[in-house]
Amino acid sequence: MPSGFRKDGGYSGRVFKSGAHPHNAGGATSWITVECEHCGTSFSRRRSSHKRFCYRSCAARSDKHKTPAGWNLGCSGAPTWNKGLAGRRLKPEEFLLCPTCGKSYPLRKRGKATPSKFCSRACYGAYRALAYSGSNSPRFGTKLSPNVRKEISRQMRKLWREKPEVMKKALSCRAPNKDEASLSLFLAQLGYSYKYVGDGSLIIGGKNPDFVSTSAEHRVIELFGERWHPRTDEPKRIGHFQQHGYATLIIWRAELADLATLARKLCLFHAETFPGPNRTASLSICAQKPQ
Repeated sequence: MPSGFRKDGGYSGRVFKSGAHPHNAGGATSWITVECEHCGTSFSRRRSSHKRFCYRSCAARSDKHKTPAGWNLGCSGAPTWNKGLAGRRLKPEEFLLCPTCGKSYPLRKRGKATPSKFCSRACYGAYRALAYSGSNSPRFGTKLSPNVRKEISRQMRKLWREKPEVMKKALSCRAPNKDEASLSLFLAQLGYSYKYVGDGSLIIGGKNPDFVSTSAEHRVIELFGERWHPRTDEPKRIGHFQQHGYATLIIWRAELADLATLARKLCLFHAETFPGPNRTASLSICAQKPQ
């Protein structure tokens, strides 16, 4: 069997020691045999090729193979040979300076040869956070007309009323704020059993209360902030939940400063005589001075 052929009838172009090659019948001189500069194994290559190693692994381990600066190395440590910028030397003018971190990075083309202005997505995000926030935002200082605001509000109320699942999804990531957490702890100290449902877990007629009683009684508690709710919202919210069979108590944020008065208000709401279910906690709270 001629040298270079396998038992299965195939051939290997790496072990031809003569000029003969199946692609060049008659011993054409376009193929030559050379030795690997790392392991010394003989392999064949075209005369026009400058290949010096039998495998890329030999090229990566060889001391004679010096990787020029600016080449992108592949997984085996040898320079990649695929198309594009991955396997060729970059010229100095093909390196750009990132305006966010100040590091130089190779020019990468996207689409129609448009260079990327940032070395990473993180740098681009940091740039956007500064360039398009606050007074730098193109919409800074612009206000919507009253008619547009009313139309947006009407459309949102209609969406939340007709599709409660949209409201639940929008509020699903909401967690109790500082005041709501304080009120929840205060209710537990007084012996009242309430659950926080401000995360959209309970929708009553398109409205989402803050707390609902876990007992058989249909009672809800809303915590209003003076900054977000005018005083006219209190009777509207009470009437809305009353239509669905829920008794409603509105607690304003300023009332959290006087816990004694708030405890008496809760007892009145639950039709109980003061000091309520947890007598010891209620009396100790009333003994404290308002902050």
